[in-house]
Amino acid sequence: LSGVAGVELQEQRAQIIGYRMIENPEDPEGYNIIGEFRSNQFARSGTSSVFTEWVLNLPMDFSVTAGLGLSGMNIDLEDRLYNPNSTNERNVSANYNGLYSPHFAINKVFNNNISVYASYSKGYKAPVSGNIVLSTSGELNTGLVPEVGNQFEIGSKGNLFDNKLHYQLALFNAIFKDKFTSVAV
Repeated sequence: LSGVAGVELQEQRAQIIGYRMIENPEDPEGYNIIGEFRSNQFARSGTSSVFTEWVLNLPMDFSVTAGLGLSGMNIDLEDRLYNPNSTNERNVSANYNGLYSPHFAINKVFNNNISVYASYSKGYKAPVSGNIVLSTSGELNTGLVPEVGNQFEIGSKGNLFDNKLHYQLALFNAIFKDKFTSVAV
């Protein structure tokens, strides 16, 4: 039995300024240019993660891997162009905690040159400030939930022809829920 464990902490601070795009008066048929100032947001985001993964070697060259991660994220946004007559809030916070990510795998080694495996893993991606702040309008999209992905994978790795051919073959099915898709405007 062997394993690893770890902790990761990160923090980011950003000044997000948005401008309206306008028609270029010198070239109306060309690309638009930057126009008036639309938004000024200050964002602070932080992530934390605690994880562990263990491998148990079994008879007949089988091994089982099991891991678990626990992560969280928080975002604090301040509207530095706050207008008390608007419907926007001056300060917005979002916390995404208790995101559990399990990982399981089984592996079988054949003659030290070929192995086959099957695995399952789950992961999260919490919204970032770029998903929440709509820079073109200055509005906030505060109803977002983390993306969730579940992946099932089977595959084989190995060396053939006296180590002259190295291969890796994998088939997987990834299923996402609450996917973020950025659309350029």
